[in-house]
Amino acid sequence: MRKSLRFEIAHVLSNILGVLLITATVLFVAATPFSCKVTDSGIEVDSADENAPEIQDFSVESSSCASVRCSVPFSLSDLAMTSSSDGAEYGIDAKSVSFDESRSTAKIFFPLETETGKTYTLSGVISDAKGNSLKFSKDFIGFNDNQAFLVLKEVRPASENTKKKAAYLSFHALKGGNLAGTEVLFGYYNTKYAFPAITVSAGETIVLHLRSYGDAADGYVDELGSNLSLSSAFESSPTARDLWIPGTELYLSGTSDVVAVVNTYKDSAFDGLLYIKESGKSWSRNNQKSLAALLASSGVWKNDSPESAVVTGISSAAKSIQRNDLTELVASFSGNVPDCISSEKSDWRIGSATLGK
Repeated sequence: MRKSLRFEIAHVLSNILGVLLITATVLFVAATPFSCKVTDSGIEVDSADENAPEIQDFSVESSSCASVRCSVPFSLSDLAMTSSSDGAEYGIDAKSVSFDESRSTAKIFFPLETETGKTYTLSGVISDAKGNSLKFSKDFIGFNDNQAFLVLKEVRPASENTKKKAAYLSFHALKGGNLAGTEVLFGYYNTKYAFPAITVSAGETIVLHLRSYGDAADGYVDELGSNLSLSSAFESSPTARDLWIPGTELYLSGTSDVVAVVNTYKDSAFDGLLYIKESGKSWSRNNQKSLAALLASSGVWKNDSPESAVVTGISSAAKSIQRNDLTELVASFSGNVPDCISSEKSDWRIGSATLGK
């Protein structure tokens, strides 16, 4: 009898402990912090309810305002803008926000004019009618109302460390202006390069070297002004504007990759290139697929499949991928700046590397 009683007590205690364990687990999961994530538009979502609105687009429209578009009608609260130069934070009140008729797009007016090339952060809370909300922040560059338009001219994907030959991209400035807000995205290594806020002239060539084997004392000097003879490192161009990415981190795959040239104010691509070393290969990384889809949806490339990419066969830094008939392309725009440069693999050829000549 006593043994039976002890058994029943042990059984009850076991059930109680089981309930406590389950309860503790539920509480732990509920209390686990939301893992911060970044959207395709570069918006950092710090916390979000399960059914929170989805941010579909963010664009800087001028030096005084930006727009945000969501998947459902929404409201904004706790808006603020921070300047990275001095860390000053400025609140944005409800009167500085206007919505379209659907209330799915909001225009946010800044409390001060932004300066070209400087970095700012916009933050706030987005909520829908059911009370679902998310907290976000977005870094952006002060608006550039005279943005240069660059055409991708040449890509050398291979580097040769022993000869200090770095992979590079060269660009032709179809329209002169400031480079602030122009970035290059690389698919394979999921890296990017943001051009400095410098002024370039229409017709000039910019060579972006994707690796530096030294520093300024070794001649690896960014040519940011009118003097294009400052850079003296190996493979500096005597006629083009040289820009160098510091260090030896890899940016461009030597075999297959997707390169996108984007306008960060509009979150859109306006030029780019898909290439593979051998036909029949697939994109090996998800970010290559994403960038290829961006180029296709933006009208830059015919489609996002590897079959549409330029087949290079390149195995050394002696060869590069070059755009055909650049002169004819430039003349076809007659001074008008297009939304994007539409290309396909037949618009490119393989030749001896020219360093943008």
